Amino acid sequence: MTQPWLKGLRDYTSVNNISPVPDNIQGYHTTFRVQQKSPPNIRRRAIFKGWLIEDEALHKIPDFKQKRLSLPFIQIKSQSTNQEIRLFFQRGEQQDKPTTGHFFSYGLSIEATVPWF
Repeated sequence: MTQPWLKGLRDYTSVNNISPVPDNIQGYHTTFRVQQKSPPNIRRRAIFKGWLIEDEALHKIPDFKQKRLSLPFIQIKSQSTNQEIRLFFQRGEQQDKPTTGHFFSYGLSIEATVPWF
């Protein structure tokens, strides 16, 4: 954990030993990423797929129609493109029993649950 790539995270995180899950958990939840659909991306896809031409896309998909997500997020910067990206997260419904599954990018899963405490 002393590697240089963690330098920017040390002000915002605390790294400790792994602790056992407490006995009094409140249930199990999935936690997954939600991608915000921005008008420029929707327009680009519509043009690429041939659904609309560029002028139609600008008229039918204006910027002011963008829906704002009210979910928690973190903002990260891509090391390859230097682009800033917001990763939005959503917690799934509470379940009484744990469910196994695959964890994908950022340690998230839409199928596997984690204890909630």
